[in-house]
Parts: sequence; C-alpha cells; structure tokens
Amino acid sequence: MRKLAAMLVFGLVVALAGCVTTKSEGDLLRSDVDQLRTELEQMKAAQSQDRDAQVRVLTSMENRVAGLEKTLAALRQADADNGVQMEKVIAELQILRGELEEARFALGETRDRLGETTKTVQDILARPPIEVQTAAAAPMVEPEKGSTIGDKPIPEDKKGLYDFAKAFYDDGQYEPAAEAFDLFLARHGDDNELKDNAYFWKGEAHFALAMALPRESDGGLSKGAQEKFKKALLSYQEVIGDTASNKHDGALYKSGRIFEELGFPEAPVFYQELIKTHPKSPLSADAKKRLENMHKNGKSAAKKSKKRRKRK
Repeated sequence: MRKLAAMLVFGLVVALAGCVTTKSEGDLLRSDVDQLRTELEQMKAAQSQDRDAQVRVLTSMENRVAGLEKTLAALRQADADNGVQMEKVIAELQILRGELEEARFALGETRDRLGETTKTVQDILARPPIEVQTAAAAPMVEPEKGSTIGDKPIPEDKKGLYDFAKAFYDDGQYEPAAEAFDLFLARHGDDNELKDNAYFWKGEAHFALAMALPRESDGGLSKGAQEKFKKALLSYQEVIGDTASNKHDGALYKSGRIFEELGFPEAPVFYQELIKTHPKSPLSADAKKRLENMHKNGKSAAKKSKKRRKRK
C-alpha cells in the first residue's frame, strides 16, 4: 500500500502540472503506467480474501488512471514534445483501464458485461475515453473570401452555408460535407436553431466514411476507420448534450453503435438511455435488438474490448 500511496502522490503532482514538457518527465509518465500494471498484477496474484481492501485498491488505481488520462489529454491538446510515443502510452492506458474493469467485474463491482451498468450518459460525456478526447481536431482556419469546398464556392450567409453542407451530405460527398459543417460551426456555432443539426450531420458524414473503409484481415477496424468513428462520436456528443434536439435519439443510437465498433464497454448505456427517453422512436426498437443480441450471443462490449486490445 505504501507503494500505491507513493504512486498516487506522484499522480497528483503530474495531474496538477497539466503538461509534460521534457523527455525525463515523459519517461516518468510511461514508467508510472508500467508501475500501475505491475501493482494490478500483484493484487490479482495475491488473491486476497479481504474483498473490501481489494475494492479500495482498485478504486485508488482507477482514480490514478483517470489522472494520467487527464494529463495525456492536456498533452495532446498542447501538442507538446515530451520525448515519448504518446500513441503507445495512450494504448497502454486503455489496456490498463480494461484490466481494471475486468478486475472489478471479478469482484462483482460492475455489471457492464451484461449490458447493465451503473454509469450514465452524463458520466461518459463528462469523461469520454482518452482515445476519443485526443481525436478532437484543431480549430478550423477561416478560408479566404472566394474559397471553395469540393470545387464549389462557399456561401457567405448562414443558411446558405448550412444548405451548402447538407447538399454535399445528401449527394453522398461526405468529406466535403464534414468540412463544410466544420466551417458552419466555426462561424455560427452559437446558432441555437441549426447548431445541433450541423453537429449531427457532421457526425453522420464521419460515420458514413468510417463504415465505407475496408476492415482489417482479422475483421478489426483500420486506423482510419477508428479515427472517423471517434470524430463522429465527438459530434454526436454535442447533440446528446442538447436534450431538446430532434436528433437526440439518433445521436444516442449512433453513439452506442460507435462504442460497440470501438470496443468500449459502455455501449449499452446509450441504448438504455435511448429506450428510456425516446420510447416511441423507431430507433428505440433497434436499440432493444442490439441489447438483446449482446445477451444472446454472450458478448459484451467489455469482451470485445479485450479482443481488440490483444490485437494491438
């Protein structure tokens, strides 16, 4: 426990610092991830009969992982050069979080594997998976007057720009559609009438692009498809935050689909929220079917996550 306490103190220092800027500090971050995994393995190997003590250790370790995820998100946002491979550290953190979830399941502390979870959509929006956080694009640079998207001149007025973006989507031109909706949101992101629709259709464009990309030979997602799905998820989450949006049910359903595709264990949360808040939506029936399939096949998002992690 002394070792764990020391790690937690170091974690607080790192989290409060908010940014790692040197190779030595970056190496410490990487080392801390390795130490956490070692601590988890030691705890599981000990097979302690003190269940409450194990739960306390797991809770402390999960808090520690959350601090590291926050630090890494700040690093990626700042585009800092810390001398370590951030992608690899992020992947290791994802693996560690999955192992923590599995250890909690073994102790009976979570029901995620059965599609029943104590987490809420609000919990997930407050702290989305680190892989999703780091997919946020840099702010769009305002194009010069007379510029084009998809070889078509960009309208200057608000409604014209929205219709311009939607026309690309309706025509199946998803790349220029996403770019045009990005521009609309950069210019008119405070427009309460069209903002949620713009985010939704931008998410739909990225979702369609991800689905169109070929799978890997083992059936897994390509890196390009994963990135598209993550970008779609960021857009859908903006819509989910607006419960009055007429696209709210669609955003919940597609978020669940993406969590399934990416192997995140919280996919059922979105389906359950959809069924609860939009019982008359046609998508509610689809959400029930997906939950039923998870039970029938004996596959939870947590198991899918484990399979995905083994491929890395």
